[in-house]
Formats: sequence, C-alpha cells, structure tokens
Amino acid sequence: MGEMASVLFIVRMSPNLQDIIIHLYNIVGTADQKPSPKSLDVEENSDVKLNQLRSVQFSGFTGTRNQMVLAKLLLTKSPRLNKMVIKPNTKQCNAKRGFSILKELIRLPRPSAAAEIIFG
Repeated sequence: MGEMASVLFIVRMSPNLQDIIIHLYNIVGTADQKPSPKSLDVEENSDVKLNQLRSVQFSGFTGTRNQMVLAKLLLTKSPRLNKMVIKPNTKQCNAKRGFSILKELIRLPRPSAAAEIIFG
C-alpha cells in the first residue's frame, strides 16, 4: 500500500476526526514519479464523508499529484471545515508554483462556505 493510500485508509477509518496535521517529505527528484492509484481520485471516493473535520494542516507541501488529490479530497468532503493551512516546502515549491496550487484549490467547490485556505 502506497503512502497516500495509507493516509486515505486512515482518514476513511476516522469519521470523527476533527483536526489533522500532515507532515510531507519529498526526496528531491522523486516528486510525481509514482502517480497515485486511481482509487485516490476524488471522484472515486464519493462515499468518503468527513463530517467532523474542522482543520487541516499540511507542512512540506510541494503540490505533487498525490498531495493535490489528498488536499482536494479533504476540501470537498468536509462540510464543517473551517481552515486548511498549507505550508509549502520552500526548497521545492517556488512562488509561481505556490500561486498555481492556491489558485487550483480555491476554485474547488466546497461544502463548507466558511472554509478558508491559507497558503504560506
């Protein structure tokens, strides 16, 4: 089971999860070499409900496909989400890439109108 599949499994088994902090570590040169399995796509996880999740924090975020899929899943499946904080890995994620990530996440429809995304 890959890392992201493991995270998704833990999230699925924790429907009462309220706060989550995810520390991400990338080895330089390996980002996106292994695409996430189809089972990690948001559309494939329509049954996931995170009704109690209120805050999410990522550290070391670089915007790899797997990281983006996980962030999108948490944003779109959490009706009580108040805040998602994304702290980028500044060695691997420059300002232009950071803006692109933020723009992509802000455009997502979210069940919680109060959910704010903080990048930086």
